[in-house]
Amino acid sequence: MPQTFQRNDNPIYHLPFFIAACIELLSVPAIIYFEAHGAFWFLIPFLLIDSWNNFRKAFRRMHHVTKVELFEKELTYHLANGKTRTVALADSAHALLVKKYYAKKTVLALHRKVWWGHQLIGRLHLTDWPEVMELFAAMQAHKVKEISYRSEGFWSKYGLHVLIGILFIFSLILTFLGNSFDTDFTNIASSGKKPSELKKEIQWLRQHLEKQKRSNTK
Repeated sequence: MPQTFQRNDNPIYHLPFFIAACIELLSVPAIIYFEAHGAFWFLIPFLLIDSWNNFRKAFRRMHHVTKVELFEKELTYHLANGKTRTVALADSAHALLVKKYYAKKTVLALHRKVWWGHQLIGRLHLTDWPEVMELFAAMQAHKVKEISYRSEGFWSKYGLHVLIGILFIFSLILTFLGNSFDTDFTNIASSGKKPSELKKEIQWLRQHLEKQKRSNTK
């Protein structure tokens, strides 16, 4: 007979994450359509990534683990959608997070081995799983691999890398635009025209652009 560990009936809310993700997705076309300030365009990559992160959290809460069965050679997970997932103990891993001075924040994360590392199956919180420490002890007794605990949020894991990447891309864009402006000024300077002549041409160009802008607004 397997050792069975059951989750209590505390509800898990996923709707707030769906709402947040939808608002973030709708903000992207709004920024483009209303031609918002350039600072808002800088937010578009963050909005897209965070919306995906919120969808992922909502989906995970809809398919949370409700029961765990520990056999001699495998673990069986029962999910909220009625499906089950069986993982061999040799391909399983777990990580325990213990909060000092606040025991109710204790979390046991369950993983399975994949080719790129370890994939999260679920997080068992002490408030929802009264026997989570017994499950942890049983997995230790079966010599299930223990790994370091990683927080759930996408930004806490990869936020710095994403920020560096976006800043790098924007720096390349600004460098490209700067080089194009430098080329234009170099062409003007090498034209051999007098400063007064260049000033008249610049004034004419500004007037022409203003007239064109007025005609477009009519």
